Amino acid sequence: MDTRDLKAFLAVYEQRNISSAAKTQFITAQGLSKLIKKLEAELDVELFLRNAHGVEPTAYGDILYQNAKDIMAVLEHVKAGIRDKGDKKAADMKLISTFGALEYLTIDFLMDFKEAYPDINLNFQEYPDKDVDQQLLHDEAEIGFIAGPVDTSRYHSF
Repeated sequence: MDTRDLKAFLAVYEQRNISSAAKTQFITAQGLSKLIKKLEAELDVELFLRNAHGVEPTAYGDILYQNAKDIMAVLEHVKAGIRDKGDKKAADMKLISTFGALEYLTIDFLMDFKEAYPDINLNFQEYPDKDVDQQLLHDEAEIGFIAGPVDTSRYHSF
């Protein structure tokens, strides 16, 4: 039993008709009928009662239906989680400086940084010295450039 089998079973169960379900599964009615029979043989139960108007699920079919829906929902959740992990968003890093100090960051430096840390977006902002000092003291920015002198007892500087 695989996901294709479960999807086909769900279609037959919901439509109560093998021919109609076959169209939605892009398979022939004969192929879908064989697939249902294969499932029944694998589970050693009868899933549907066949009649002139289509099929009616048995109690075993009802049980498989609920479990198949749950299984397919879990699989979709796993797929979405994998896609989300692949689409993870880059982290933002706030970089502040006194007016004019950012002019000394070269394009080469910025390109090298982006290559080394592709998951980090730098957000540059310039302020007066006093505002930069206050933001750094209150951890409102990750990196700061201050025109010296720097109080090394309060900041790590180089």
